Amino acid sequence: HVEIFGVDYPTADVTCVRDYIHIEDLVEAHRLALAALASSDGLVYNLGNGAGHSVRQVIEAARRVTGHPIPARESPRRPGDAPRLVASSEKIRRERGWRPRHPDLEEIIASAWAWHQSHPDGYDDGYELLGKVSILPRVAGRGVFFCVLQPSFNLPVLSQCSQFPVDFGL
Repeated sequence: HVEIFGVDYPTADVTCVRDYIHIEDLVEAHRLALAALASSDGLVYNLGNGAGHSVRQVIEAARRVTGHPIPARESPRRPGDAPRLVASSEKIRRERGWRPRHPDLEEIIASAWAWHQSHPDGYDDGYELLGKVSILPRVAGRGVFFCVLQPSFNLPVLSQCSQFPVDFGL
């Protein structure tokens, strides 16, 4: 089952709204930002589609895409959860020309579903083609580490991280 944390939000279906982004769009945005770092002292971008979907909308879309009933259970709201969190990617759109190529929620879910069907145990060794892996940026000291995630465990594979030196002016 899926937990729905809070059904008392001031939204159309009383569940919280969040922004969702396809992993390939996230990777492309990071690629553009890394390329721009060669001529910049530092960059900060918000990434997202700029459109939010409620928890109930996501569950319904996942049911349509997978063909599974996906039971949902309502639970109390978690402390600190905001009713609506949607990113504005206007800055990276304007400065780098980035646009999400996969903004449709059902397309995002269908892509993830297809990956999980073809990799039911996650990655065996963690190595796959860029664009087919999850990338986790981590800031540490004066560098940004991009770590491959194993989706079945959602843990960074630290031995597969690459460091890109960045001067944050600290």
